[in-house]
Amino acid sequence: MADAERGLGAGGASLPRLVTANRRQVELRPFDLESLLAPEHRARAIWAMVEGLNLMRC
Repeated sequence: MADAERGLGAGGASLPRLVTANRRQVELRPFDLESLLAPEHRARAIWAMVEGLNLMRC
């Protein structure tokens, strides 16, 4: 096996392992929106106000 295949550089020094990100990889994770905000978070007040709006057009 060649030194490069074993991860050895010039003089037998080990090379750092490098893993690059796969930017085309897609991962879907289910999550609960309620669990993303703390119980007293300010966004909950806005959320409650928007839920109370009548968005129907006459």
